[in-house]
Amino acid sequence: MPIDTKERAWNLRLAAELRANDGRVLTGPLAGSDLLLLTTIGAKSGEPRISPLGYSRDRERYVVVGSNSGRDWSPAWVTNVMANPEVSVEVGATTFRARAAIESGAERRRLLDNHIAKIPIFERYETMTDRPLPVVTLTLDEASAAEPDAGSWEESLIADLRANGGRPSEGPLAGHPLLLMTSTGAWSGLARRAILTYSRDGDAYVVAGTKGGAPTDPAWVANVRAHPVVRLEVDNESFAATADVVVEAPERDRLWQQHVHELPWFAPYAEQAGRVIPMVRLTRKVG
Repeated sequence: MPIDTKERAWNLRLAAELRANDGRVLTGPLAGSDLLLLTTIGAKSGEPRISPLGYSRDRERYVVVGSNSGRDWSPAWVTNVMANPEVSVEVGATTFRARAAIESGAERRRLLDNHIAKIPIFERYETMTDRPLPVVTLTLDEASAAEPDAGSWEESLIADLRANGGRPSEGPLAGHPLLLMTSTGAWSGLARRAILTYSRDGDAYVVAGTKGGAPTDPAWVANVRAHPVVRLEVDNESFAATADVVVEAPERDRLWQQHVHELPWFAPYAEQAGRVIPMVRLTRKVG
């Protein structure tokens, strides 16, 4: 049975909170739970599908169970991994490719018992349905453990930022105030990374959706509208923040003018874009 719209929206909100807090849930009924984000490819749609799941460990493998909270049908992600076992897994601040395998027989029972010992609610789920709960192991794809391509422009810039206290030391952006923002895709639910030039407004960081003067907003603006909790890396410090998209005068105009005063090369973008450039205030989350 396909996932419904409300459940998908809940999954995306939870994914945004996990990414903003290094894999931790700080609020709601799942606060403190050990969760991973499993991204599968939809068996019918072919689109990425994200599922926050409680997990246990079996040595180097992660173990997840298709309980669907005790319903009489398996969750959609199980169907997805049966059709395409190549998946992406996010645990804490780490993302890796993995291969999913549905276990059977004595191995399935052993893994499920271990899972129940760690997360007791799964014992109840097992009694609520007559179907065998699918037990799925996730094994790291060794190729994904390799270092990122150091030759790519983005990876090179990030490495330069981290090596020099958050300011690039070479190239056209040398000395510019840059931050790294990880948001959750408005539609895909996947982690999306953007390197952005910022100004300051008190304790907040301010970024502008200029897209280099293009006539449309950058994708990250849609992402933070849908999921305002983001992860920032600034001056070699990483923390959760809340994004506030400001498009109405006079506050938007004040932030834009202040941004251009600090970063004069942004001034031509407004005329080039021919649109109201959204300003986004990023405020550190407390607690």
